[in-house]
Amino acid sequence: MADSDPTILQVSETIFLNTPDWLASPCSSCGTYCCSNLPLCDLSIETRNDLLYLADICWFEGMVPVLKQDGQWRLFYNADCRFLHKPTAKCIIHNTPEQSNICKTYPPDRCWYRKAFTSTETDLLLRFNGVRIERMITLCRFGEDGEILEAPGWEMLQKEFAGLPFFPTSVPAPPERMVQAEKRTRGRERGPLFLFPPGKPQKPEHFDLLRFRLGFPGVVLLTSFTLWCFALPAVFKLQVPPDIRRTLCQRLEAGVYDELIVGITEHERYLLKSGAFSRIARYAELEGMPGLQTVPELPEDTGRLTC
Repeated sequence: MADSDPTILQVSETIFLNTPDWLASPCSSCGTYCCSNLPLCDLSIETRNDLLYLADICWFEGMVPVLKQDGQWRLFYNADCRFLHKPTAKCIIHNTPEQSNICKTYPPDRCWYRKAFTSTETDLLLRFNGVRIERMITLCRFGEDGEILEAPGWEMLQKEFAGLPFFPTSVPAPPERMVQAEKRTRGRERGPLFLFPPGKPQKPEHFDLLRFRLGFPGVVLLTSFTLWCFALPAVFKLQVPPDIRRTLCQRLEAGVYDELIVGITEHERYLLKSGAFSRIARYAELEGMPGLQTVPELPEDTGRLTC
């Protein structure tokens, strides 16, 4: 490819701008939402305290609770994939063996992420920060024991949140801080972690999910003989006041936030507290593990990511 060609800008050995296949793809005009919003887990929100604890989670880097139109709460990790070249919005491992089939087979012409994340209030989901959760609490009706008896409808929330901007209080997690925190999980004095499902891979598509998730900064896989789970360092945002930070630390240690995460049990919490686990931060580290055989290639119709 000639260096003098003014229509092509070479930014690395593998990334080029304005190639015909790129310009024809819907991804060429997208905000890389699928590469910056990792779905972590479903959330169980049933009481006033659950909402208050959910507001706590917003004090941590990258943690974004969302409410889907069907009423399901989910937690997303807002961070740029390590393989995303942000200036060009391209993947530096595109069409290589290192790229997950989740990415290779995702249909760009029917992209859920583009519909859901183009703005902070869409017809598919609402993104929350602490201020928005506090507003929602004022709109709910609670029982004597704090259980949610009645919650505002979708249209009411959209209207209420129009005056409560999601940005700039929530921005992508700084990759350097998340990577530094992830490295500290290797030592004895590791920092606090959030735990997320699923468990040990049983099907080929499960390995592909491992490859996809481990592409995001800070994500690690904790394994023992019987238990597997994903983890993210619980990194405080820089603006968290010291008194609030102390309270958050106490609640993290007590496992309060784990109660909101669907799919995490006392077994996983014990695994974390005991320290009897191995950590995996890169997919290549799975190769050669005793009793575990990875699947290098998957059929093209597998590996689809459920949002």
